[in-house]
Amino acid sequence: MQHQYPYTSSQIASLEKSISPARISTYQRISGGNKVKALELYYWNMALGQSLYVSLQTLEVSLRNAIAEAIEHIFGQTWYAQARFKTILSSWSRTALESTVRKVTANNKRRGKPVSAGDIVANLTFSFWRELLKQRYDVHLWNSQLKIAFPNLPVRRDNQDIYNRVNKIISLRNRIAHHEPIIASKLTSLYNSMLEIIGWICLDTRDWVDHHCDFMTVHGNRP
Repeated sequence: MQHQYPYTSSQIASLEKSISPARISTYQRISGGNKVKALELYYWNMALGQSLYVSLQTLEVSLRNAIAEAIEHIFGQTWYAQARFKTILSSWSRTALESTVRKVTANNKRRGKPVSAGDIVANLTFSFWRELLKQRYDVHLWNSQLKIAFPNLPVRRDNQDIYNRVNKIISLRNRIAHHEPIIASKLTSLYNSMLEIIGWICLDTRDWVDHHCDFMTVHGNRP
């Protein structure tokens, strides 16, 4: 953490107004009503979110690429347009896929660019990829493709284990994106889960993330 900011009473009042009394009140409760401590915790909360960006981004990108590769092995390069792929999807997932395909097709048409699987993969949400990890897809996907997507997955683990972890990580990601408090979350456990999933896909990528991510340093510097 940086050196303590030299707060004055007028600065504290200004920051409270900018951040909003309702939002800062969460941190005031944690700090026992100490307004300076509350602002330090608020900053620490932002720093934690920033420090997790490397692991969150790499997890989402590597996970969607791994799942897309597994799908392509069964349904081909244009899997996103294949009726036989759509038939295995839940109603929510099918709607999400078709909406994304329409959006990408329209955007690419305006740019004079053909649609590619990469465009579709990049535009589908993290939640879409999470849903594909459910056990309902075992027969059509994971019974044959689990080791294609996750070559380093331990024998005792399966796609449902990955789904459960990703579900918690998406909740954390959404809290960060909406500027909500994360300091009460089990962040070390969630960070380790991110590293584990990335490692199940690629050990080199996991080590690269762990080397560059400063989460553990920031987490250890609670004000």
